[in-house]
Amino acid sequence: MYYLSICFCDYLTSPSVQQAIYPYLMNGWILLTYLTIYQSLYMFYQIWTLRKPIQA
Repeated sequence: MYYLSICFCDYLTSPSVQQAIYPYLMNGWILLTYLTIYQSLYMFYQIWTLRKPIQA
């Protein structure tokens, strides 16, 4: 796979290919941002609930 990316470097970096994949990249970054925020909030929630007093 690495070899193919070297061989097709000019094609993969051409403006037509970049324009074709641009919407998918932008949607991917937006999705990654929302997932990161959700995961961080869930992590803080788990840490917060872990610190509650233990009742026997």
